[in-house]
Amino acid sequence: MIRNFRRIALSILAISPVVLAGCANGGTMDMENHAMQFSYTTNGGADGSANSYGNNEVTVSGNVLSVQIGDSSNNRNINGIGIYELKLQGENLESAKTLAELLCSPKDPKSDVPVTDLYGARCDGKMRSGFVRDLSRSVAIKIADLVDLLSNAGVQDGRKIVKLDVLLTSIAHAKDGFLVHVRFDNTGDYPIKFKTPDKWDARIGKDIDILGVNGYQTGSHDSKFGLGLAGKLLENSGEFPDGEVSLAPRSSVTFRMKTTSVSKFVAGSYDLHVGVFMNMEVIGTQSSLVRVDFHSDYKNPTRVTFDRDYPSTPQEREQWEAYQRTRLSYFPVNPGEKFAEDGLYRAVRTTGSGAYRSLSCHSRPGTLLRGTT
Repeated sequence: MIRNFRRIALSILAISPVVLAGCANGGTMDMENHAMQFSYTTNGGADGSANSYGNNEVTVSGNVLSVQIGDSSNNRNINGIGIYELKLQGENLESAKTLAELLCSPKDPKSDVPVTDLYGARCDGKMRSGFVRDLSRSVAIKIADLVDLLSNAGVQDGRKIVKLDVLLTSIAHAKDGFLVHVRFDNTGDYPIKFKTPDKWDARIGKDIDILGVNGYQTGSHDSKFGLGLAGKLLENSGEFPDGEVSLAPRSSVTFRMKTTSVSKFVAGSYDLHVGVFMNMEVIGTQSSLVRVDFHSDYKNPTRVTFDRDYPSTPQEREQWEAYQRTRLSYFPVNPGEKFAEDGLYRAVRTTGSGAYRSLSCHSRPGTLLRGTT
């Protein structure tokens, strides 16, 4: 499932400590006197990665399963974000009962499980909460497998309460860049509110917003395509005078974006998809779908054919060089480090007064930058 729960159970994450008050000792599910109740939550906002991610959650109350997907960026089998609800029965119900029992397992003071995903469960009639890292490794792995199973069941068979998807509808050469049409679809039951992409914060940092198109040449992974749209010109901004969208249930909105933030590519056909990191709000129901990351359907990419290389004109060359200067400025190469890309680099030495001297030099990937004087 999202971020592969088995891998998560053995990798380092961090999450916020907003939990139900609980006890530290193990217990058992009292199914006769209390309805089954538990939750398992990840918190991508603190997982130590370069970007902050959305939250994923599996919750069971009685025989109702709720699955929240706020982070699907690393899962090729799930697209978009959403909340799904499913009535448990058969094997799914038995899996939920087993998971509930495992979450009530005794804590292991010698546990070497680094994961800090959060859980809460009703054990012996009382609510207990804690971190998966408090449980033994064998229990944590079993929990991961069951969370994975129930998450897939909810997404595949559950009713969509909240659902937002993204799709690339067209892309073409245009004057001063590329014109890209990206559509957002709300197929859930509640309105979803977010800023138009031209208002997104594309500055490098943990909370960077991303709206990107990328992919590979059809039938090959040798030639890549990539462009960025967050914070770029919105051609149809007149449709959104306040810079916000309130996307009603069962509706869609298309943004016509123009950009020059495009990587080099060769002519040919490409299978492309959209990737998103953004902030949003679900109107009318309680949800932690605030910071989300997701992608379009990998199984149904948008195929686009380009009849020429990029850049291939003097104007396009200037646009690409300007983009490269901006992009590479975030990744300075210091003396003793190696160049990551082939190109023309400028060595800079600052002085005490803030002035600098520079020297242009051509280097290839892997070349070591030596100190300048």
